Amino acid sequence: MKKPNLTLAEIESAAELIRTIITDEKSLSLPDYIRAAKNLCLGKLGYRLNKMLIHESHLGAYFPDEVYEALTLNRPKRIQFNDLDFDFIRNNTIKGTSWLAEHLYTTNGQIRLTTKAEGIPIVKMYHRFSKEEIRFMENYGYRGPKWVADKMGIDSKKISCKLWRMGIRYEIPQSFRYSKEYDDFIRKHKENGTNWIAEQLGVSQRSVKIRSKKMRLNIPVVRTDGKQVHSFSKFADRLIMENKDKGAKWLSKKLPYHPSERKILNRASRLGVVLADGRSRYTEEEEDFISQYADHGSKCLCRS
Repeated sequence: MKKPNLTLAEIESAAELIRTIITDEKSLSLPDYIRAAKNLCLGKLGYRLNKMLIHESHLGAYFPDEVYEALTLNRPKRIQFNDLDFDFIRNNTIKGTSWLAEHLYTTNGQIRLTTKAEGIPIVKMYHRFSKEEIRFMENYGYRGPKWVADKMGIDSKKISCKLWRMGIRYEIPQSFRYSKEYDDFIRKHKENGTNWIAEQLGVSQRSVKIRSKKMRLNIPVVRTDGKQVHSFSKFADRLIMENKDKGAKWLSKKLPYHPSERKILNRASRLGVVLADGRSRYTEEEEDFISQYADHGSKCLCRS
């Protein structure tokens, strides 16, 4: 069951209808209003209004708390359609079975059985194609239902079904195929980043990332201001962990794209590795002193 996206006007009209049924179009005081709500047979509200009280919590704002509590508690286990529901179906038959099923909080099959039993005709929501539209699909159907639907302003699913019935077969767009020239272009301009390469090739950035991974290339991500966002590969992480004694300066020369020593130190700290030139230059006594008097500020510690 799919819940409808009710507008504020639809919720207000439903609340007014419930209030009319409770008061019987009489002006009642608050105690009488509460008493009438408690004594109301909820079957009078019908299937749709009872389901709205369950699923639409916004209705509570249109009633006093005692009245809304009386309407939501002690609900009957089984509610059947009444004259209010049948009138609602007759007034909205032109909107189709699916729309009625959503606004009555039931299934399409239940709507079909109910309308058939009551003799209510339902308008079938299908598109009747004109001669001009059929001629347009005969000429341009090979471009696919999405392109035709954008030009005609019709749902692409209806276009797809109509093209199939007309016997028009269209080519399904395949994924971009990288040739040797494209691979050479990626290798040559890998320093410019995936975003620039994707714009030059006319493909998505994700496609370039996947292709560079298959080619075993570590292409950096370049920001809009031209700076590179270095991403460490598994090979780089393994090299940092295995050569932590050689320091960040040595690793900067060995790693691809030669990241700065600060980036290597930050990456090593995330990996839980302490590099040789990243260790603290303070003695244990000095570190204890700093931790003890850290609240006094850096100026006080420098003087000490």
